[in-house]
Amino acid sequence: MPMSVSLRPGPLWRTRKPMHKPISSLLLIIKEHHAPARETGQAMSLWLRARGVDTISVSSRRDGDALAEAGRHADAALVLGGDGAMLGAARALADLSIPLLGVNFGKVGFLAEVPAEDWRPWLEALFAGEFHEERHTALVWRVLRPGADTAASGRAVNDVVVARGQVARAVSLDLSVDGVFLSRLRCDGLIVSTPLGATAYSASSGGPLAFPTLDAHIVTAVSPFAGAFPPLVLPAATPVTLTASGDNDDVHLTVDGQESLPLKTGDLIEVRGVPGVVPLLVRDPRWYLRRLGRRGFILPGPGHYAPPR
Repeated sequence: MPMSVSLRPGPLWRTRKPMHKPISSLLLIIKEHHAPARETGQAMSLWLRARGVDTISVSSRRDGDALAEAGRHADAALVLGGDGAMLGAARALADLSIPLLGVNFGKVGFLAEVPAEDWRPWLEALFAGEFHEERHTALVWRVLRPGADTAASGRAVNDVVVARGQVARAVSLDLSVDGVFLSRLRCDGLIVSTPLGATAYSASSGGPLAFPTLDAHIVTAVSPFAGAFPPLVLPAATPVTLTASGDNDDVHLTVDGQESLPLKTGDLIEVRGVPGVVPLLVRDPRWYLRRLGRRGFILPGPGHYAPPR
C-alpha cells in the first residue's frame, strides 16, 4: 500500500510571525560620515512623512543609550549602513524589542536586505504587510575578576571572541560548558557565536553554518595548537565559561568585532545565549538560504546553474 506523505510548512515558517502592529513611527539609523546614506535617509524621511509616518534620524555612531532613547517610541528601525551598523543597532535596541530592517550601504550586506538604490518598492511592501518579524538569539557575557565584582558585561549579536590584541601569539584558555570542564586550550583564540553570526569569524575559522533562528550558540577554536577540538553547537541557554590561564598578556575580549575589553590572567568569562531578543524584519522567508549562495558561502558545483545576484 503506498505511503501517504503530507508536506507541512517547516521551521522556516514557524519561526516567523506577521507584523500586526501598524507602523506610525520609524527610527532611521544612518551610517555616519557616509553621504549616500545621509542623502537616502533624507529622501526616506520625506517619503515617509508624506504617508503620515513620523521619523527620527540618528547617527549609527551614537552610543547605545542614546540609540535606545531615540527608539523608545518607534515601531521599527531602518538601519542605513552595512552589517556593522546593523549589529550596533541590534545591541542597542534589544531591550526595546523593536524590529530592524537594514538598507545596504556596506560591502557584504548579509544582514541588510533592502538595496540602497531601490528602496521605495521595499518600503511600499513593508506598509502593505509583506514583511514578517523573525527573532534571533543574542549572547550575554560577563567578565568576573578575582577579588572584585563583575568587571564588565554586555550583549553580542554576532560573536564574542577571546584572543590576543596586537601580537600574533597563542592564548591559554580553560573551557567549561554547563559547569563541566572540557579542555585546556592553546589556540589563537576562541569564538562563541550566535547562529546569525555563524557566517562571520566562526565560519572563517572552520565553524559550521547554522540556520539563523536556531536557539543555539557555537563554540569554535581558532587554530588550536594540539589535540582535537571540533566546533561545538550548544543549546542557547547553556553557559560557556573561559578562564585565561598562563602567560596571557595583551588578551582581549571582542564583541561583534566592534567593542574590545582587555583581560587579565585569572579572569573568568561567561557567555550564554538568550533566544528571541534580536527581531529582524524579513520579506523572503528563505532569505538566509538564498544569501548563502549569493554571498559565496556555498558555491555551486561545476556545470551547475548559479542564480543571479
